[in-house]
Amino acid sequence: MQIIQQFLTAITEENTDTTNSSAQKMIKELVGSIKNNKSKRVEGSLIFEINPSLYILPKSINEEKESTKWESFAREKGIKKKKRSRMVFSEKFNKWLPRYGSRSEQNLILQGGVVEVKQSMSKMINEKRKRAKKNKENAEKNKNKHH
Repeated sequence: MQIIQQFLTAITEENTDTTNSSAQKMIKELVGSIKNNKSKRVEGSLIFEINPSLYILPKSINEEKESTKWESFAREKGIKKKKRSRMVFSEKFNKWLPRYGSRSEQNLILQGGVVEVKQSMSKMINEKRKRAKKNKENAEKNKNKHH
């Protein structure tokens, strides 16, 4: 078990299912190690000094990352990343709307309702046949390329 008095911490590497008993054991050892230190009386209370720890927590993050080639190039040339604005001017509604979200142009169009397209079944069938024929031709071209 490792005791860090500065942070009132006891660390154990035991894997036990009895958490309460191991916690009590760690607290007893922590208190015992603190009681071994120098003490003094202040206003009728016994005050123990805490030994400074070798550990410095939390560890400071002062490491500067090396800049990439692009970052150094951009700094030299003065290139700055452009921010995309949240609002966009809509030609359809003739006003500024959010780029995304519930009040965006796309959602306002969808909220307008479903617009039915009148088309006969024969036209739809012909379009389907044309697509199937085109797909078949593309598949044959690809097959001939690879052989």
